[in-house]
Amino acid sequence: MLNIIKNLKSRQHDDLPAGWLRESRMPLRGYERSALAEKFSRYMDRIGGKLNAGGDLYVDAREPLLMADVAAVTLSTTDKALYPAAAFPAMPSNFFKPGRLMHLLVFGKITTAATPGNLTIDVYFGSGANATGTIIASSAAQTLVASQTNISYVIELWIRCRSTGSSGSLMCTGRAQFGTAVIAADTFLIPASAAAAVTVDTTAASIISVQTKRSGSTAETQTVQELLPFVV
Repeated sequence: MLNIIKNLKSRQHDDLPAGWLRESRMPLRGYERSALAEKFSRYMDRIGGKLNAGGDLYVDAREPLLMADVAAVTLSTTDKALYPAAAFPAMPSNFFKPGRLMHLLVFGKITTAATPGNLTIDVYFGSGANATGTIIASSAAQTLVASQTNISYVIELWIRCRSTGSSGSLMCTGRAQFGTAVIAADTFLIPASAAAAVTVDTTAASIISVQTKRSGSTAETQTVQELLPFVV
C-alpha cells in the first residue's frame, strides 16, 4: 500500500498548482488495513483525486467549468480570443516546469457569411486578451466556405515546457478539424511546418489563449462550447 501511494505521488507531481489534475487512470485495489486506507484518503484529498466504487483513481475537471456556451466571438482581420481569461483555469507564475505537458481541447461551432476569406489559428501564451502575448504556434491560412451555419470544429493542442525562467520556452503542436462544409481540407496541423520551441516568460502568470482571425470582410462568428485543459 505504501508503495502504491509512493508511485501515485510520483505520477501526480506535487508541484502542480492546487486543482490542476493529471489526465491518467491507475488501478488501486485491495485496501485491507483501515489505518493505511485512511492515510491514503487524506493523501487523495490533498492532490484532488477520488476513488470510484471499483477502486479506480479518477479526477474531476479543473474549475471554472463551462456550464453554457462562451459568448460568440465576431472574427476580424486581427486575432480574437475564442474564450475570456476567466473561462480558463488559473495558471500562476512558474506554473510550467521543465518537461510539463498541457493537453488542451477546444470544441465549438463556426458561422460564415458571404465573403469570409481565410481562417488562421494563433495560440498565445499571455493574458488572454485579444492579440496579446507571445504566439507559440500558428496554423496556415485555411479557406472558409461562405454562408455556413453552426458547423462544428475541434482544436487539440499539446504544449510542452522545454525550459523555464524569464527566457523559458514552450513547444506547441496540435491539429484542428472543421466540418468539411466550412473548411474543405477538414483536418490541418498546427503549425503547418517548422515546429519549434518559442521563448516565453514562464515566471509570469499567463494562460494559453486560442485565437483566430479571418481575412474576409463579413461578420463571421465562432463559439466555444467545450474547453478542456489537462496536465498529462
